[in-house]
Amino acid sequence: MVKYLNLWEVVPGTMPADPKERVAVLGKMGEITKKMMDDGLVLDWGVFPSGGAGYAISAGEPIDGLKAAMLFSPYYKFDIRPVLSLDEAMQASQSMQP
Repeated sequence: MVKYLNLWEVVPGTMPADPKERVAVLGKMGEITKKMMDDGLVLDWGVFPSGGAGYAISAGEPIDGLKAAMLFSPYYKFDIRPVLSLDEAMQASQSMQP
């Protein structure tokens, strides 16, 4: 299983202008995220103080990232990057030795 850094941000103009409607959308997105955390797909989640962007650390396969991104469309866009652990990075460095 691969770990991913998911940088997310709100797509301008997609959130409803009406506060009640916006709260409903944000609540639904929060519930989806909470379920993903309960299921172990999202390991950590945070929002930046600006409120319009944040991050998540997830685990899975590339298709899991696509599925998750599709759940949050059209309100959010994602930059999903696979990450290596320290052990994996050290293993790569050691493989360079003759």
